[in-house]
Amino acid sequence: MRYNSYTDDQRQRVLSTALSSAITLLFMPG
Repeated sequence: MRYNSYTDDQRQRVLSTALSSAITLLFMPG
């Protein structure tokens, strides 16, 4: 259970980081 929770937390962190990076790249000029 704890392992699954840890994995889900890591996945959420990765998704959040990726989303932030994508938004930054989209709004950055060329």
